Amino acid sequence: SIIKSIAIIKRSAAIVHAKDKLISGKISKAIIKASDEVIKGKLNENFPLKVWQTGSGTQTNMNVNEVIANRAIEILGGKKYLRDLSKGNQKKAGIVAALMGWPKVIIFDEPFANLDPTTQIRLKKIIKDLSNYKDTTILISSHDIQDVTEVCERIVLLEKGELIRDINTSEETLKELEEYFKARIN
Repeated sequence: SIIKSIAIIKRSAAIVHAKDKLISGKISKAIIKASDEVIKGKLNENFPLKVWQTGSGTQTNMNVNEVIANRAIEILGGKKYLRDLSKGNQKKAGIVAALMGWPKVIIFDEPFANLDPTTQIRLKKIIKDLSNYKDTTILISSHDIQDVTEVCERIVLLEKGELIRDINTSEETLKELEEYFKARIN
């Protein structure tokens, strides 16, 4: 698989860098061990996407880097901090924190940005499920009209702080919004 192949490359790089004294033997061994775990499939839960879904492969390579680096930090006895996570994982942690304690009002700012497609789908389901609770209000600020038309019952379009449209979402909402923004281009 692609993920296994990338992990083999990372493992090989750790060996060469240690040999050339670019990294310490201790760090090299941790990277090699973490890479071996990826190669053996022990960390597969950290790779939620099918590789073909990630386009150029950049996202897959970055994901493998993050998994190996985080696992190597654990092997070395280190702790991970929120700032050390990818933007997507930071976003996930923020969403979890926002949902703790069943708040009456939840405000999401660009909730789908930096999330992989699988997590976006999960978050959309969570938002839809939460909207069934009448005592919970969810506000979503987003520039992605497709995402908001999928999860919102009502869309308020603001421009420079002014109310432009107040729409109850229907099957035609996405088309209506696309037409509005296309007209703004001309």
